[in-house]
Amino acid sequence: MQTVHVQKVIDVPVEQGFAAWTEAEHLSHWFTEQTEVEARIGGTYRNSDGDRGEFLVVRPNAHLRFTWENPTHSPGTIVDIEFRKVNDMQHIVHLAHSQLRSEADADGMETGWRWALTSLQSYLETGKAITYEEWEREATNRRISA
Repeated sequence: MQTVHVQKVIDVPVEQGFAAWTEAEHLSHWFTEQTEVEARIGGTYRNSDGDRGEFLVVRPNAHLRFTWENPTHSPGTIVDIEFRKVNDMQHIVHLAHSQLRSEADADGMETGWRWALTSLQSYLETGKAITYEEWEREATNRRISA
């Protein structure tokens, strides 16, 4: 089994970062559309990409753990998100996606989560999310110019 770790420093209060993961109106802006979320232990989430699961841990402004049940992207896995306050206007988001069955699954999920945290950071800091396609173009351009 494989685990992917992705981390991002975000220049907004930790409370805003936590809300962006637990409130549908935020998730629908930076992650995927038509999001439904009940951020409580035993509560569920789902979205238009086919992601769905159940919350196992909900500690406000500190920790989320949920099951990941997308039939085409690593079903039967677990996502942990930890929020660490740096100061009143900055926090760190650390995401671990575990129980991935293969290196290929881990590589795919790592790419997806790197985009997601970049989109989250942009959404929270500027009010504008970044699409996967925009992110991929920028990453390609950085590799070419390196």
